[in-house]
Amino acid sequence: MIDEARTTIRNAGFLLAQRGFHIVASFLFAVLVPRMMGPGNYGRYALVTSLYLWLVVGTDLTSSQVMWRYVPYFRLQGEEEKLKKFFSSLSPYGCPQLS
Repeated sequence: MIDEARTTIRNAGFLLAQRGFHIVASFLFAVLVPRMMGPGNYGRYALVTSLYLWLVVGTDLTSSQVMWRYVPYFRLQGEEEKLKKFFSSLSPYGCPQLS
């Protein structure tokens, strides 16, 4: 139990350090990149980036939410046929092997 607690604390420390690194990197990016690119190039970069993000948001099928919602229910109910049908409707390659 003590080993698990130490591992958890160590991993939480790694996550905190990673988050701090991302915050510092984001701050440096926001401060340095627009100045280095200039207003014209940075404006085009910002436009392309925002259009890309809107495209991703608009076309995301949120498959992870769909999986978390339906797969455990089918597994707990023992409805393997419905689970196979569900996967075959999601995948263009048919149903994956279920163990």
